[in-house]
Amino acid sequence: MKRLVLMLCACSSLLLAGEATTPLQDALTAYKAGDLGTAKSLFESVLISDPKNLTAKNHLRLITQKLAKSSALKASLDAILLTKLELKDVSAREAFDYTAQAINKQSKDGFRLNLIWMVPEEYPNRVNLSLDNIPASADLEYLASNAGLRIAFEDYAVKISVPTP
Repeated sequence: MKRLVLMLCACSSLLLAGEATTPLQDALTAYKAGDLGTAKSLFESVLISDPKNLTAKNHLRLITQKLAKSSALKASLDAILLTKLELKDVSAREAFDYTAQAINKQSKDGFRLNLIWMVPEEYPNRVNLSLDNIPASADLEYLASNAGLRIAFEDYAVKISVPTP
């Protein structure tokens, strides 16, 4: 149901803007933007009307692989418990770098977090955050939310970017 609502919202906003697109075009746009959940739903809707669509089938296979790998990284981060994180009026970049260092120190099996920073240098947001005894993955999600950024758990790194308008 949630997927259907997302698809309808995406399609209706494009129609209101005067740009009629096909579900396949919308799915490809979502995929390129890194919104795998929406892309998956849209590709699935394409296959309902066109079960032989190779583009939709191939992209669904790629999405499934990416989601499996990203969930492995997220599971590794879930296993790392950060006992205390206190950030007061620091830049978003400083906050993520500090948090990555804290995660690396807390990991017991030599895990090292890779960050992909895709945020412009002049990004203005400052971070104020105080957390106790929280899994590292949740900490990164709260941090991104507090900084007004988007976070994605990729195959081997966490990607931080500015939300698409």
